[in-house]
Amino acid sequence: MVNHNRVPFPGGSSDGFGDSSDLEHPGRVESADDSFVDQMPWAPAVLSDKGLFLLMLYDKAISCMDESLVRMEEGDMIGKGDCLIHAQEIVLQLSDALDKSAGAIADNLERLYLYVYRRLIQGNVRLDRGAINEARRIMHDLYEAWQAIILGQDSVRPECLEVAGMRA
Repeated sequence: MVNHNRVPFPGGSSDGFGDSSDLEHPGRVESADDSFVDQMPWAPAVLSDKGLFLLMLYDKAISCMDESLVRMEEGDMIGKGDCLIHAQEIVLQLSDALDKSAGAIADNLERLYLYVYRRLIQGNVRLDRGAINEARRIMHDLYEAWQAIILGQDSVRPECLEVAGMRA
């Protein structure tokens, strides 16, 4: 797996979500009051910091895509599907959380999220590693752009800002 300079998160593991054994019931969302997020041990600490929470969602989606490629290589199609469905659910949550009043940035992000969602479906149904890798690249670029903004990093790669709908 490719390390994408993850931010250390609370919760024990490097991504704060546990290990790949957590994938039996990925991204289970029953209602707005009982989301998978509310069930995580780190939720109270992280939900108070929306920026950190946003980074965690991106990180988990990327991790799920990485894991799906490993599962595909191993011939574990059920595991691959579970990972991609989890990534799809996260992408939809990111899209649903957009502030539509933000104008062009929100519109651009929504289009990107829906494109990523479609590519993940294509990757899952057609066993298309290229589609999964493309979705992963887009999410990784968005992750880096938001990480730079949220953590106040001085250097933001211009192409990351472009992908996020922001001009450098």
